[in-house]
Amino acid sequence: MSINMLRRKPAAKKLGICTSQSYIHEKEGLIPEFVSIGSRAMAVSEREIEVVNAARMAGKSNNEIKVIVRQLMDDRKVFSMEANDHD
Repeated sequence: MSINMLRRKPAAKKLGICTSQSYIHEKEGLIPEFVSIGSRAMAVSEREIEVVNAARMAGKSNNEIKVIVRQLMDDRKVFSMEANDHD
């Protein structure tokens, strides 16, 4: 399986917000947390950003989006555990 990762600036652009606003959205739980992909690099799954955009387009409230983002974060944990089981 291939997972496309987006660094902060391209992720913010895809969300239609500025880079500094992406930090605020992340802190508020409106977008998934960025993960370390190197010693100085952070990124987020492109699919997760697309899920957030789809929720926005569907007219979901910020509270509803926070629930979706929490579910995305929980899904990461499940995926991580499943990946470790196959090692």
